[in-house]
Amino acid sequence: MSRPAAQSRQPGQGEIQQIINLIGSGRLPQAEDAARALVRACPNALVAHNLLGVAFEQQGKFEQAATAYGNALAIDPNIAEIRFNLGVVLGNLGKAEEAAAQYRKAIARKPDLAVAHFNLGTLLQAQGKLAEAADCYRRATQAEPRFVEAWGNLGAVLQQQGWLDDAVAAYREALRMQPDAQLHFNLGTALRTQGRLEAAVASFRDAIALRPDYAQAHNNLGETLRDQGRMGDALQCYRTALEIDPENAEACYNMGEYLYFAGEFDQAVEYFERSPRWDSRDRALYCLYKAGRFDAFAERLEGALAGPHTSPLLATLTTHYATNFGVEDRYGFCRNPMDFVHHSRIDALAVP
Repeated sequence: MSRPAAQSRQPGQGEIQQIINLIGSGRLPQAEDAARALVRACPNALVAHNLLGVAFEQQGKFEQAATAYGNALAIDPNIAEIRFNLGVVLGNLGKAEEAAAQYRKAIARKPDLAVAHFNLGTLLQAQGKLAEAADCYRRATQAEPRFVEAWGNLGAVLQQQGWLDDAVAAYREALRMQPDAQLHFNLGTALRTQGRLEAAVASFRDAIALRPDYAQAHNNLGETLRDQGRMGDALQCYRTALEIDPENAEACYNMGEYLYFAGEFDQAVEYFERSPRWDSRDRALYCLYKAGRFDAFAERLEGALAGPHTSPLLATLTTHYATNFGVEDRYGFCRNPMDFVHHSRIDALAVP
């Protein structure tokens, strides 16, 4: 017995092209309507379900897209690109393991599908599986040697694992094909970690040349110049970073630290308080104390007392404050710190 005509009919090229044109021109609701109509007319046509999935996906309707791609794969489970599409929407739905499974199935059917290797790598990287992610990115670059993003991500995961020479090589390969501010920045961070400060300075400057409003690059350039002892130049970089992004956490901290070492404790407080770095609050309290702003110190200390009592710096400050002002030391890092202070004399060092 033959199939009913509606089930066996395959769409004509004109019907397919109409939907492709609607998607390409951004007329996604119209593309969805046309694809739905095509699915009704040709329920066994894989291309109709796939086009419906694309229309759904590009509108952010990921659940419907997953269903449409699943329907396409029920007709033919061996199309690697549709497996890849399904993996993408599952990833957007937060179903990382299911997405990874689809990428692996796509790769099994088409081992040179570079984007499937890449997307699988990004999932593994997000899970902290860096060595596996690096393998995926390498396979992506082998399948598509000019895959800039794969070279860049390979550099990042190699850097995270401490393979700095290989990371630098990967970043340079990506940059050989495409100048990019983020890649120059990443290269700069790897070079700085290697102690190659002049090369790192050049990389951060290259990032800034491509993207002058790149606040983090200005900050990291400042840090590298500081490492070279060029404090004036470093200070200007921090200022530029903060002009671009007044709440840049690292630039705030670095500016506070510069003022701290310069003895400008009053000014340093503001910058430490704007930074979320783990010891910023402690440094701000230290600066308040050194600046003689004892009332402000006591007020802000209350917030520190509400948290864990684990800071040696705060323990020293609260002991000093309690001793000098005759108040209880409520910071529980060490209950009787003065019991551990030993007073002695070294005659050779004593003033005659």
